[in-house]
Amino acid sequence: MANRLQTVLVSDTHIGHKLGLKSDTALAEEHTSELENNIQEVMWEAWKEFTKKYRNPDCLILLGDICDLLKMSRKENEMWSENSGDLLRESEKLMSMFGKPKRIFAIKGTSAHADAQHVTIEKDLAERLNAHMYRFRRLHKFAVINLAPEGGKPALYHVTHHLSSTTNWYRGTAPAKAIMTLMLNESHFIDRKVWDKIVGILRGHVHHYWYEESDSRRMVINPCWQGQTNWMIEKHPESPPSLGSVILNHYKDGSFDKERFMIPVEKLRQPVFQAEPEGVDSVG
Repeated sequence: MANRLQTVLVSDTHIGHKLGLKSDTALAEEHTSELENNIQEVMWEAWKEFTKKYRNPDCLILLGDICDLLKMSRKENEMWSENSGDLLRESEKLMSMFGKPKRIFAIKGTSAHADAQHVTIEKDLAERLNAHMYRFRRLHKFAVINLAPEGGKPALYHVTHHLSSTTNWYRGTAPAKAIMTLMLNESHFIDRKVWDKIVGILRGHVHHYWYEESDSRRMVINPCWQGQTNWMIEKHPESPPSLGSVILNHYKDGSFDKERFMIPVEKLRQPVFQAEPEGVDSVG
């Protein structure tokens, strides 16, 4: 019986977007397999290292927005393929690089990132990866998951893609608000006589890493695998995303630690241009 249960979180890879995660062998109709920009090149090299380091984890949680088919709500085409089959095959290939996780959970992403096909592609990906089934479904809007090893003290997490904002009566941080609201409604999700409490929340969506912890609760916002899109530059030009993933380790005695696999900022910096006569190169 294992002393540790390791959980790998992956979210917001936006496979299909020109700034999303992509392999150097992705194929699409009327499209080459070449990576299109430095961001994709850096992410692909990091992804190979990441999946090799954490191959065959105990648990893999896909926290949503793995695929991205949307181009209708943008004025410009930001996708490298309009064919959902291309993106499904690429998504399956990239997620299969983790080997054989003992269990996979698939969480539904944001509907605004795709048309109606997105519901199918996420569902199809969950089925191809043999994600955990509950009531004949492998894709879940949210889940309560025990991440403790067998025989260990329970470690229940409320898991979903979205993070609520702070635009109401509560004025703390968004993660603190989420865990506080969950505590108020805990009996709605679990039998406290059996499980005691929910120890934390796992979220994606905002493309930034964040971690908060109290004496008995923890809040994890997983980073992303997508560069700063045109929409993000329009809304938050001074705020580039955090790229990478979080890994959770739970032990039988109830102890916990976490790891981060992050792409270093220096690999993603844009060039610095100089206002000098023509012919002078930019400085990286």
